[in-house]
Amino acid sequence: MLSNITPETDRHYTPNQSIRDQNSIFRTSNLDEAHELIARKVSPHNIDVLDHKDKLDIHFRGLTNDSISLLKIGYGAKVYAQPDEHRNLFFAHTVLQGHNTLMRAKTEIDLRPSHSMMISPESPYQMKIAENTERLVIGINKDILQRHLETLLFEEITAPLIFDTIATTQHSSQIWQNQIGNVARIALAMEGKLRRNQMLVSYMESILTTALCIFPHNYSDKLSNDPIDSDSIKIQRAIDFINDNLRDNLTLLKIAKESGVSGRSLQLLFRKKFNQTPLEYFRIKRLQAVKAELEMAPPGTRVTDIVLDFGVTSFGHFSKQYKELFGCTPRESLSSTIN
Repeated sequence: MLSNITPETDRHYTPNQSIRDQNSIFRTSNLDEAHELIARKVSPHNIDVLDHKDKLDIHFRGLTNDSISLLKIGYGAKVYAQPDEHRNLFFAHTVLQGHNTLMRAKTEIDLRPSHSMMISPESPYQMKIAENTERLVIGINKDILQRHLETLLFEEITAPLIFDTIATTQHSSQIWQNQIGNVARIALAMEGKLRRNQMLVSYMESILTTALCIFPHNYSDKLSNDPIDSDSIKIQRAIDFINDNLRDNLTLLKIAKESGVSGRSLQLLFRKKFNQTPLEYFRIKRLQAVKAELEMAPPGTRVTDIVLDFGVTSFGHFSKQYKELFGCTPRESLSSTIN
């Protein structure tokens, strides 16, 4: 396993293992080759050796896919590293052993073992990495993390997600490393690939949730509150509009407009309150209304008369949905009341 990701400074710190050493992306002591390999296999970096060139041993180990990368990185010698700007990636840095000074604009942050921090993609940064330093670096696709934040908030975000430029506490970093280690072990048990099957997707989402809870950002306060309370009036507007218009062919856009929120926000809110989309909610309410009309229909009423009155044009599809929900056909509901 991952050569025991164990910080040096705290004997009570729980050892964390994750990426096996044989899961090597590349290893080289040639700086030119390292530049080419990093650019091709990970992401472009400029590296300058500051001291002890004879100790240069650049190794990247880890697991990657389009959504997330879990990397254990070492340079051997003391180096200055400047990653290219990444407008589409967040990077979580954890020092496992050694020392790393991270510089952004006029701010310097010293990262030592058992502390972590998240870097947002809106501005470049540089690093001075001490000799024999080992780091855990997690890269997360910007769009995916922001969409996950919207899912947790049950609304669209109005400004980009930006993490604070501060290091976490030792306790928070331990939680983060343990989470990464667990997911890495799951992936390694699946032949070392971050494949897109449902179980692994769930574990990957747990990394996103942990990142949004562990690292402070501009949505942290909002994330700690219950958004349903502030949006309950908008949900009720949607419910009232749906109930008042069951005979119309409603669209998500119409419902959202009447509710005063965007379509995506309304989808997220309905998912939390009902575990349904607004249109699924509308479909079931309409089916229930049709059933009530059929059960109260006078003799001589035809099913098609009632169904057409509710704006239904695809009778076969409607009958299938009706039977799935109620266990009988519309005609059977009508016949039971007439008989």
